[in-house]
Amino acid sequence: MEPEKHDSPFQRKKKNNMPANKSIQARQQLRDPNTGRFRDEHRQSGMPTDESIRKYEQQPRPPLPPTTEVPLPPAKARQASSRTIPVDGRPGSTLTVQDVPDQTHGMKRHTQFQSPTTSIRLETPISKNINLPKMEKVADDLETWRTRSNEKRGEYDAPIARMEASGTGLNRLTVRPVFGTPPRRPWQPWKWKAWQKARERESLASNGFNYIHN
Repeated sequence: MEPEKHDSPFQRKKKNNMPANKSIQARQQLRDPNTGRFRDEHRQSGMPTDESIRKYEQQPRPPLPPTTEVPLPPAKARQASSRTIPVDGRPGSTLTVQDVPDQTHGMKRHTQFQSPTTSIRLETPISKNINLPKMEKVADDLETWRTRSNEKRGEYDAPIARMEASGTGLNRLTVRPVFGTPPRRPWQPWKWKAWQKARERESLASNGFNYIHN
């Protein structure tokens, strides 16, 4: 006779043979508020779902209201000014300062040093100070150059009457010699070529040259 089979209270429970990857996937689905068991609770709490967010993002946005431009009050125009003063110790020399409106800087300054044989004109912002001693030094250099050039001029060269310089600073200027009345063309035809060459040199020199001062 076979012994009767009795259920033992110590009988082991059956093992769960679910693969590990499926178990992880199942736990993830339970945590997903869109598919898991917390879906109803998630929706009842008022939190948006992926589908509701996607629909909201696909909705056409209302047009923005047109921007309104507020006109700025017109800037107070500064009045132009001009003043001329004599330069001490230099007979016949003057210094003229003109402040005029400018679109870039608001105001710009024209400073001009005048002597009988030299003219220096600067265009600078109104905030830049005038260095009169340095301007006088540049005028002396130009006068020396004019005198030496006249001493070396040829038979048909016109004398240099004035030196005119201009720029935005005394360190670098564009200098143009202003020639006086040239000698008459000689009556001998073989001298006409030399006379014409002198006129061509004067025309080329009138284009100016760079003056650099440290």
